[in-house]
Amino acid sequence: MRKIILSGRMIVLIFFLVMSLVAISPKPFAEGLEITNIEENSSAEFAGIGEGEKLISINNKQILSFNDLNDLNLNYGSIIDVETSDSNYQLIYTGEFGFELDEQKTSNIQKGLDLVGGVRVVLKPTMDLTEEQVIDTLDLLEKRLNVFGVSDLTIRNSQDLEGTNYIIIEIAGANKEDVLNLVSTKGVFEAKIGQDVVFTGGKDIKSVCRSVECAGIPAQNGCYPTEEGYQCRNFFRVDISPESAERHGSLTDKLSVNNGYLDKKLDLFLDGELISSLFISENLKGSRTTSFTIQGSGDGISEEEAISNSLEQMKEMQTLLISGSLPYEVTV
Repeated sequence: MRKIILSGRMIVLIFFLVMSLVAISPKPFAEGLEITNIEENSSAEFAGIGEGEKLISINNKQILSFNDLNDLNLNYGSIIDVETSDSNYQLIYTGEFGFELDEQKTSNIQKGLDLVGGVRVVLKPTMDLTEEQVIDTLDLLEKRLNVFGVSDLTIRNSQDLEGTNYIIIEIAGANKEDVLNLVSTKGVFEAKIGQDVVFTGGKDIKSVCRSVECAGIPAQNGCYPTEEGYQCRNFFRVDISPESAERHGSLTDKLSVNNGYLDKKLDLFLDGELISSLFISENLKGSRTTSFTIQGSGDGISEEEAISNSLEQMKEMQTLLISGSLPYEVTV
């Protein structure tokens, strides 16, 4: 009888061990990089690359690690050949590939931030918020981070013993500086002619171009040397609401023409700081146009660094325009 009981226990133990192995799904020999996210309106999305595909090679160079990516010598605007576990694709290289990568998992065990690395940010609203106001802030922060392209995102509200609200953001494998730039700024974007607002980020923005056809660094004279190194210009198109277009037409109709341009510029402000001023062509006088081209720039010691910084600046600006400003100020 004792042997039968022991045998029964052993069977149960073996059963649970087998089920545990199935759940963990160990893959000790897994290597390489897996595509975890495809950026919206990117060259990768248009090519049809899918999440979960394993990256095999780029321009016939085998890719097994992030170091292999760093060794690639790719020219901005060039067409690159990308081979994955599913198919072969051709993309336009814009300083980034249009997809995010992560090392292939060796099991289904989920690792916390302390194991895989990442960012944990605690935000404190500068005023007491109602439950509804907290939810609004959480929703907009999540949208802003999702638009920027982060993955493995956890965002939640927490309270201390005194009832003070805190917003906790955890992102595995993220860059701390990028996250802080996105969540610590209120992100109020305004386009003005003189003191009059033409359009703002969020509600006045109908679409923001993020594809190579209408965004990126100009192929001709996009980068140029400076005393400190290099500077690269970037641009992207935005489509605004008819109401904003009407304001533009009404304001520009009153302006004078000087050497082919109107006598006032379209000034772009972020959180009250002037970030760019755009000349307005004389043919836009009184125009109810709904499309504008936003311009910016990035600097670097090398041309590669300037390209990277310029594209990063463009991406942050696109994110703020799409998501709009935070409804309430927060401190980190």
